[in-house]
Amino acid sequence: MNQKLWEVIQLFKEKNFIGQAEWAYAEEVLDADTFQSLQEQINTKVRLISPTWT
Repeated sequence: MNQKLWEVIQLFKEKNFIGQAEWAYAEEVLDADTFQSLQEQINTKVRLISPTWT
């Protein structure tokens, strides 16, 4: 997995609400395709939590 994506997922996982600051950070550190995919997953309410991610 992309290390930057992993860091963003961990950041999002810690939040109860993903605000503009978190999205701005994700957009800054991820490449455009990865950011778009993440955004689509979040917006379609696909859960990004796995038992092995704890």
